[in-house]
Amino acid sequence: MSGAFWTHEEIAKIQDDFWDKAFADIFGPNLKGEARTEGHFAKNNGLDIVKNGNADELKKVKYYIDCGDDDFLIEGNMALHLEMKKKGIPHEFRVRDGIHDWTYWRTALPEVLKFVSQSFHR
Repeated sequence: MSGAFWTHEEIAKIQDDFWDKAFADIFGPNLKGEARTEGHFAKNNGLDIVKNGNADELKKVKYYIDCGDDDFLIEGNMALHLEMKKKGIPHEFRVRDGIHDWTYWRTALPEVLKFVSQSFHR
């Protein structure tokens, strides 16, 4: 739900003060533009993992992607969905009215829990 998937274009355009606050400790300080999308970021970005990963290995996991149409993370979630479609990776993808908040996530829980129950039973 509202997965933190970022396209390279989004990461390259992030303002420096937000990068320093939210990403520098994870991916590296003082990175600018495209330099942010290399190294540790590229190895750990879910979108890159799907793009560059082995489709047969990725198919071993059950995926449910749910993001609000006005969530600031929608672009990355849509890009992930498209990459998974290109590689033939089965997944559920939902876009509903909403933003990145608990009101949205609470309304998603019944369907998410149904997916989990159906997907991970023995």
